[in-house]
Amino acid sequence: MVPHTIPFQNRPQGARGGATSGRGGQRGGQGGRGGGGRRNWDFKPQHLRDASVKVGPEWKVRDEYDFPRLNKLVYDPAGKVLPGDAANSVEDDVYGAALYYDKFTFDRITVKNPKPVTETDRAYPGTRVTASQDTIFQSMAKSTSTRTVFTTDTVLSTLMCATRSAFSWDIVVVKDGDKMWLDKRPGAAHDFVTVNENAPEPPPETSEVKENTASALAAEATQVQKDLLALVTKEVGSDKFTVADSNPYAEPTDGPLGSLLLRYRTFHLAGTDLAVRTTLDAAVHVPNSVANSSGVDPEFSAQSATDTVLVSVKALLEHDHRATEWKKRLDAHRGTVVATEIKNNGNRMAKWAVEAVLAGAGQIRIGFVSRTSPRSSKSHVLLSMMTFKPKEFAGQMNLSLNNAWGVVRTIIDRLWGYDDGKYVLVRDPNKPVIRIYEVPVSTFDDEFAEDLDDGDDGLDD
Repeated sequence: MVPHTIPFQNRPQGARGGATSGRGGQRGGQGGRGGGGRRNWDFKPQHLRDASVKVGPEWKVRDEYDFPRLNKLVYDPAGKVLPGDAANSVEDDVYGAALYYDKFTFDRITVKNPKPVTETDRAYPGTRVTASQDTIFQSMAKSTSTRTVFTTDTVLSTLMCATRSAFSWDIVVVKDGDKMWLDKRPGAAHDFVTVNENAPEPPPETSEVKENTASALAAEATQVQKDLLALVTKEVGSDKFTVADSNPYAEPTDGPLGSLLLRYRTFHLAGTDLAVRTTLDAAVHVPNSVANSSGVDPEFSAQSATDTVLVSVKALLEHDHRATEWKKRLDAHRGTVVATEIKNNGNRMAKWAVEAVLAGAGQIRIGFVSRTSPRSSKSHVLLSMMTFKPKEFAGQMNLSLNNAWGVVRTIIDRLWGYDDGKYVLVRDPNKPVIRIYEVPVSTFDDEFAEDLDDGDDGLDD
């Protein structure tokens, strides 16, 4: 995403107020009503972004969808979770263990009582495994005879929130008979948390302050999100919410495992089973709750399962104190701060809401993490934690889940109409358009092979 600046151009002289006559004529050059010959000193150079992936000369455009068209799509899959339904949340598989969120400590965090956020050594294996390399999906593909699409929450949320995106992204599609994979390239944008993507002036890719480029901020925010999850959950080995099956991607060399449940869910979309690997970040003890809203039955739980809610934990990053002033506003004007973040990070936060809904999370816990110094990306403090219910959070952003599902169903239905092969969905970097390309079957094979050699680590957005 290297921006290219369009050279400064003067505004063309208009008919009114040229250098001839009439009211504002001669004055136009000096800022009169006519404006003829006036330099547009308020003109801001536009920035052209690069595509997330280079479009090869052999790629063929199969379809194109503009955002206004996508915004009109609607589909309601309510109550169509398979097997079972949304009411009892019977899952295909759940793996791992969730640590309990430390409410006593972190629900009391304020600007005047911040908490340092330090880099964690906890491992979160499996969160970056691509759909095509997911061993659970591979087993499911062999055992099911129904038409099925396999994908992950980060890839699916990108598609569901496509019309809110400002940066380019791509999704790799492999169609093989009655099976299809919606995948990401290893190390693609899906693995990183964007910062101020929707702001009036998003971060540039080049800057005198290298810590404040778009890519540097994304890497920083992604690490901060991982560090926050480790900070707010109790120590490894203490209170846990565990299921019968351990994390299938954990290795003895990983070190202490962080709080993570991998939850595989299957949704039914008008003749297609959509299998999604989702994530749940932590458990929260909620006494006297009506029921365990997650629907996951634990093998062991430090707290009563019916008094436990499984949640998503996310982090917002403040890198420029002058622009947002969290330390002045968070305690007294929380609503204003949230509204500003929704404006500047609308796509990112919409994806959080969608991912929480897909996982069946009962809450989203968002931490407001700020740099200790604006010039350093290595030191951070937690200023506040806020709690939201996923569907209410989506409503606060005017995010229509039925529209999001409508986009998914439309794209998937179109892909089923293609011949077997490989395709790539690309969000145009400078126009509100998604294009579907047909590509050679060997495209990106080297990237996937290299990823298998490197192994998996890290935490998705």
